[in-house]
Amino acid sequence: MPNTSRPSIQLHTLNGHPAALSIERAIAELRRGRAIYCHGDAAEQGMLAVSVETVLPELLDRLALLAREQHSDLWLALTRQRALTLGLQMDPEAAGVLLRVQGADPQRIAALAGCDGLPLRHVPLPETAACDATGAAMLELARQARLLPALLLLRCAAPAPGSEILQVHPVQLSEVGPGEALDALCVEIISQASVPLAGHENCRVVLFRDARDASEHIAVLIGDADAKRDAGHAVPVRMHSACL
Repeated sequence: MPNTSRPSIQLHTLNGHPAALSIERAIAELRRGRAIYCHGDAAEQGMLAVSVETVLPELLDRLALLAREQHSDLWLALTRQRALTLGLQMDPEAAGVLLRVQGADPQRIAALAGCDGLPLRHVPLPETAACDATGAAMLELARQARLLPALLLLRCAAPAPGSEILQVHPVQLSEVGPGEALDALCVEIISQASVPLAGHENCRVVLFRDARDASEHIAVLIGDADAKRDAGHAVPVRMHSACL
């Protein structure tokens, strides 16, 4: 008799949770400066989205050209906090705001998004609109990508089947909570070595690798953190930037 107690493997879940995988792939595209497409619901048209922080000038020019060809508008989605910094009046319930982009001026877009040091008084504020649920979900996606939550959005029809543009659906965004796609523990220790520092002989450098994107992270451990934890003492942690 065959063993029927073992659960069967479904092909669509072979690599894990389908929604989480779609979000992780969308995050990778945003980090690389590529556009992704988020489908709207029955009442909303979908939209192309690209990160202001990583978009290349060539893609920005192509987005502006596509907007003109489709007689549509290019919008800059910003968070509620950034909108208040710009001095915009905000609906108390709104998660963000959309600013109409007139032309593909990278410096002006970066200034509105807070990517550079251009004084705000030198940045004329364009027409604004409320950020709908799809736009708010895309801002959350940028946060999960550890990018500045500022996106260029272009409402348009869905790409044709076989398009190279990665597509996500609102239901996938809703199934994966804030940070859930990134917060799962997927790192493992690759290497470690004793590296005594001046005044701290008991010091180790530990190299971790993330199984999702092969990115590497380093921890510098001073003293015996395990002993402190086991004794019930707090272990102080100091976070540094990625620039070692």
